[in-house]
Amino acid sequence: MLLHKYFVKNALALAEGQVQQAEQLLGQAAAIQDKLRFTILFSNAHLLLAYFYLHQGRQAEALVSLTRVLAEYEQQDTPGLMMWEGSPVVVPLLRLAVEQQRHPSFAARVLNLLGEPTVTYPLSPDLPAVETGAYIPETRATLTPREIEVLRLLATGASNPVIARQLILSPHTVKRHLDNIFAKLNVSSRTEATLRARDLGLI
Repeated sequence: MLLHKYFVKNALALAEGQVQQAEQLLGQAAAIQDKLRFTILFSNAHLLLAYFYLHQGRQAEALVSLTRVLAEYEQQDTPGLMMWEGSPVVVPLLRLAVEQQRHPSFAARVLNLLGEPTVTYPLSPDLPAVETGAYIPETRATLTPREIEVLRLLATGASNPVIARQLILSPHTVKRHLDNIFAKLNVSSRTEATLRARDLGLI
């Protein structure tokens, strides 16, 4: 099948580091699929394109492709088609959808079907809910409520994937939050960030 050849060529291009060619091939596959709708039974080119954009750090473009797919699958009530692509592809995209409020109910439903958590749990009954930010005098920066939540999880020793699952975030978003936290606290490691958070009374 012609579309299958595009997917194979795309995989080879990515393996060889030819990012621009890989993007072009996925775009061409998506255009073909728009005309031959039955081919989504094999794989959804728009979904693969969203995954490609997400891993290139191009979140806005990923959301455009992803939202289109979610809208279609939600209207047709076909979560199975989303699951067909496999957890490694769809889970980070679904977390991004929930985070950015793009068809969040449907995205959460598919996550549940895949056995992925879609609710958060308190880290400690002694810690109040995060409703406001925290001003850092040394850097004159303010940690956002979300960054404080990430920081608290980091302090428990949670890895990036665990933080992503707990807060229903994409791995890319977790990394961005950690970069911001390190800069605002003027630290360069998780250990330093944890110690600084304790000094500030955040954990």
